[in-house]
Amino acid sequence: MVFNSAFFFVSLAVIYGVYLLLQSSWRVTKVVLIAYNFFFYGIWSVKFLIIMVLTASVDYLAALAMQRYPQFKRVLLTLSIISGIGLLAYFKYLNFAIESANTVAGLFGATLDWPTRNIILPIGISFYTFHSLSYTIDVYRGKLKPITDYSDYLLFVSFFPCLVAGPIIRATDFLRQIDTPRRPNGDDFLVGLSAVALGLFLKSVIADNIGPYVNSLFDHYQTNGIFENWLAATLFGTQIFADFAGYSGMAIGLARMFGFWIPRNFAAPYAAVGFSDFWRTWHISLSSWFRDYFYIPIGGNRVSALRQGFNLILTMFLCGLWHGATILFVIWGLLHGMLLAIEHGVRNAFVSLFPRAQPLGAAVAETSAFVTSMLLAQIGTYACVSAAWIAFRAKSLDQLIAMMKGLLSGPIKTGTVPSWLVLIAVGTIACHMLQRRFDLTGRIERSRTLCGLTIAACFYLVVAIGAKGQDFIYFQF
Repeated sequence: MVFNSAFFFVSLAVIYGVYLLLQSSWRVTKVVLIAYNFFFYGIWSVKFLIIMVLTASVDYLAALAMQRYPQFKRVLLTLSIISGIGLLAYFKYLNFAIESANTVAGLFGATLDWPTRNIILPIGISFYTFHSLSYTIDVYRGKLKPITDYSDYLLFVSFFPCLVAGPIIRATDFLRQIDTPRRPNGDDFLVGLSAVALGLFLKSVIADNIGPYVNSLFDHYQTNGIFENWLAATLFGTQIFADFAGYSGMAIGLARMFGFWIPRNFAAPYAAVGFSDFWRTWHISLSSWFRDYFYIPIGGNRVSALRQGFNLILTMFLCGLWHGATILFVIWGLLHGMLLAIEHGVRNAFVSLFPRAQPLGAAVAETSAFVTSMLLAQIGTYACVSAAWIAFRAKSLDQLIAMMKGLLSGPIKTGTVPSWLVLIAVGTIACHMLQRRFDLTGRIERSRTLCGLTIAACFYLVVAIGAKGQDFIYFQF
């Protein structure tokens, strides 16, 4: 079931009405919500549902065993990680590993010719695996006590707004909300519905309408000029932001309607000043997961500059691989890893050369020279991030190489695409800059009038000009 379908909204209305009617018994309400979570996910495949429940069950039992047998905590955590990552690796990376082994063998003159398997990737497995692993890791670290109620844990792992494509929810954030009955009020409903409406607008009106043009620009990469290659990169950046931020916004809004709080997953990333800033504001739940559960444990910033650069590249390599089992996603991750490593290296060198340098004061920050330099830094960051999106979107290495070269050389043709697409590409970074300065989303949430206007305007535009029936991009991850 998908958020942008009529069937989903009909089923949502039914479960929401039942949810509100059962507020007198929180335990019964939770069971009903779990049943809807299973219905929401199981409608794709009962087999997928069994795999999700299996993942949750293993981690639930592992955490309980950590409390009862603390001397075996490390072993139990290892079993939890092997179980979760093992299932993920089988479904998502086995064929990639087989194909890679065949290719590497061929480079050395050997012939393996191992056959690939007919494997269907369970929807959302990358997300709910990370949901569940956050629980066992935090129990192991002593940040969280294991819960005894199995149904509460199932509710956490299977929570339908975040089950298929995130945001990745942490056990420490979500489980404490289950302890007390969720009693959504009028503001929860209004703010949540406005987030759902805005998310649906981003998906159906923005992402899905520019999608065919993005496909065309990438399909004709062999004849593209410089302008068309840059437009392809920036438009895909707009498409994937509108698509994924739209889904995340809908998930957060749906959770709010049911009385749950989910952290923001995007914070105007295309207005970032530098690549660290970009990853603090893009897919926040994933970047912070890798930071807390991988980057910091392997040393983070507490090591030499060379080792820090290696840690960043390794982390982003895994982040790229998390997105998909192809060499192109690996390249995309490595590109961001190298950009982050270079940025941190330059920053560390500056601190070493100017150890007494102080943060700029408010007076300096308002000068025209500083504002101009910040603007140039934002545009430069946006350009590099957009160029890297080509690796994410390309279908082959040949296409990636050709389009990357085409960003710097080739004919300049400006009359081959509609002008409104150029306005969207430019308007994307402009809107993000405005969001950074004025927090437009926060202003809408604080005003019932703005919430109502947002709901009416967004649903009207979705009905009037929204494209219909297209899957969310992150469903494939």
